[in-house]
Amino acid sequence: MHSLTKPHLSLRRAATVAIIFTLVASLVALAPPARGADGDLDPQPPVDANELTLDLGDIRADAKGRSKSRNLVNLQNGGSTDITITNVSIGGSNAGQFSREGSLGPPVTIGGGETFDFWVEFAPTSAGTKSAVVSIENDGNVDPLVIDLEGRGVTSEIWYRVNAGGNFRQGTVDWVRDSPSVPSPYLNATDIGNTVRPPGTIDSVDGTVPSGTPIQLFEAHRYDPPGGDDMAWNFPVDPGTYEVRLYFAETEDNIGVGERVFDVVLEGSTVLDNFDVVAATGQATGTMRGFVVASDGNIDIDFGRMTQNPFIAAIEVIARPDDPEPPGDPEPVGEVSSLGASPSPVAFGTVAVGETVSRTVTITNQGDSNDTVVTLDPSISGSPAFSFTSGGGEVTLSPGDSTQVVIAFSPNNAGSTNGTLVIDHDGANDPLEVSLTGTGGVSNSGFKDIADSTFITEINWLAATGITKGCNPPANDLFCPEDFVTRGQMSAFLHRALDDVLTPGPAVEFIDDNGSTFEADIEWLGATGVTKGCNPPTNDRFCPDEPVTREQMAAFLYRALSG
Repeated sequence: MHSLTKPHLSLRRAATVAIIFTLVASLVALAPPARGADGDLDPQPPVDANELTLDLGDIRADAKGRSKSRNLVNLQNGGSTDITITNVSIGGSNAGQFSREGSLGPPVTIGGGETFDFWVEFAPTSAGTKSAVVSIENDGNVDPLVIDLEGRGVTSEIWYRVNAGGNFRQGTVDWVRDSPSVPSPYLNATDIGNTVRPPGTIDSVDGTVPSGTPIQLFEAHRYDPPGGDDMAWNFPVDPGTYEVRLYFAETEDNIGVGERVFDVVLEGSTVLDNFDVVAATGQATGTMRGFVVASDGNIDIDFGRMTQNPFIAAIEVIARPDDPEPPGDPEPVGEVSSLGASPSPVAFGTVAVGETVSRTVTITNQGDSNDTVVTLDPSISGSPAFSFTSGGGEVTLSPGDSTQVVIAFSPNNAGSTNGTLVIDHDGANDPLEVSLTGTGGVSNSGFKDIADSTFITEINWLAATGITKGCNPPANDLFCPEDFVTRGQMSAFLHRALDDVLTPGPAVEFIDDNGSTFEADIEWLGATGVTKGCNPPTNDRFCPDEPVTREQMAAFLYRALSG
């Protein structure tokens, strides 16, 4: 006679129950996968316990039983002799809120080593903990085999949460699974081939994803292969206003921009036209598109193929009873906000070495009122001459809000310097980069008339090296940048610049430099051979008050520097 051994097991948050029928009376049951703290399935070893409980989770309580969860029961004959199931029934105090689905229509014979599946559905009609039992009548000696059922009805505005193509389950109202073995009751799974994409790697989520959304939702997805009907979801609701959230993430490495494009039609209106997830948010990044819609009793979501297979990672339907007036057509809940920066680029101009000049940059969330909040974290790359004076930490901006960062430029060396203000954020145009430029000048000369000069750096350098003293002794607080240089002034510039370089020869006397401010400089210029005079061939005059022509300047420099 067949021996049917009831396994003894009590588990919470179990997605699949494996019950083993065998001829060996001492067999222990294989434990179903259990839920870890993060909501993922954790494989369990065989467990011997006194009771088997299937937990169907926390589901919105609905008087009409429209919000549901499903869990799989796997019947496996671990022996070599047939076992016949003659009846499967649900009883207990809340039996009406549980049901059995699938193709199990007793009698069913399970051969040795074979399995047979059915799923149990939970649709709470009121709040609170609900319980029932599944009785499996069979021709073994443990008859009936009983599985305890448990679930909780929750009062919530969240009508539906579906992890499309995945097994993740967690939340105040649970995300419910949608897999090939337990397809969502709201999907035309059979018509589209019941296909899912296995879990892939998700690196991050963007700013459209509500805070606290589990990243595991994005790892797998339900997709619509070629042929057959288009993927369609149908969620029964009460007439009213709802927010529909659609979650996506591209986990296939070989899919680039333009290689998966599809439409999404919500309640008869196209809400996503030629939607390209990779173009919108990149690879391995979770994103959400939300819409407010008025429904007369069913929320219909249809996917249209453009290029490659349309797909979806999760769907959430939330009632909005406080909305004063429902929209005529679906309205976007909000787009991904972009950031702007002003000014951009930031030019610091010329700053003397050792001194500091600061500039303020205003960063603004450019989104509309219903767009996303953006969290930003600015940093500076490039030259260490640029640094934050204030505002260098993480900031969160609502649409229309701004924050300021103050950047200091403190050059350590003369010459051009470049840097970049890098604003990492979770908005649409991440990262936002602002070019920083500045020029390190020599120590400030103190001249009052050079601030607008193109040659301010060169003038400050002349002063710092002692080549110029100024143009208005004894105050010498002016440089007179637009005046012409006289030959006498030029002799002073060259003497101060090259005194340690050139060795004077025999003295040369000019008859027109006696009493000149630059007499010593003129005589040094003549003794070094840098000047010959201004009245060849006699060349006994220097003409100290005449302006230097460009050709004369060429001669001075040639004689001074050609060796």
